[in-house]
Amino acid sequence: DDGERQVDERVAVLEFELRKAQETIKSLRASLTHQAETELSTPERQNKTGLIGEIDETITPVEKKALNFLVNEYLLQADYKVTSVTFAEENEEQDFEDWD
Repeated sequence: DDGERQVDERVAVLEFELRKAQETIKSLRASLTHQAETELSTPERQNKTGLIGEIDETITPVEKKALNFLVNEYLLQADYKVTSVTFAEENEEQDFEDWD
């Protein structure tokens, strides 16, 4: 009975962590979408082509952190665990366990 209870508790914890991760991903996507819409609607950008690849700008640290987080989440969800570990090692300055 204790074994079943422990399994049930572990499942509940994992479900909670999954919900929190999905909420974080949803929040990051909304934030990036809002930022992209805001940037593309400014007058100085309307004169440019509008294609992301053709705008010569550097990525901000917040954008890099968000992209790295989303890429790592994708790798984990797609079951590319070794690739995810390698990616995390190459970006060791970022904590992929916690968005904050």
